[in-house]
Amino acid sequence: MINDNPFLFSNETNETIFDLISRREKELENELMELDGERLLKTSLEDWCNYFENKYKSDIPKILQENIERSDSEEVTLKDYDFGINTSVKGTKITYYVPFQGDSYF
Repeated sequence: MINDNPFLFSNETNETIFDLISRREKELENELMELDGERLLKTSLEDWCNYFENKYKSDIPKILQENIERSDSEEVTLKDYDFGINTSVKGTKITYYVPFQGDSYF
């Protein structure tokens, strides 16, 4: 099976890093707008900073190169629709398993 997702670490379909940042910014803005005024004043600035940093920070993925694995190769037939003509081409499929640490939504 060919993965049509152009983003290496993402399970989200067609969400770019700009979409992600925009979405997270809106989530933060909504949370700030919904804060109770009394709670806002009773909580220290340092506590708010720690809370929002921990909730909204992103851990950029780091590839664990020493653990990359390659599967055995296998013969496959790829089907394509080229200039109105159905074609098929034989090829070799090799799957790599690339483990990483960090947020998978990148």
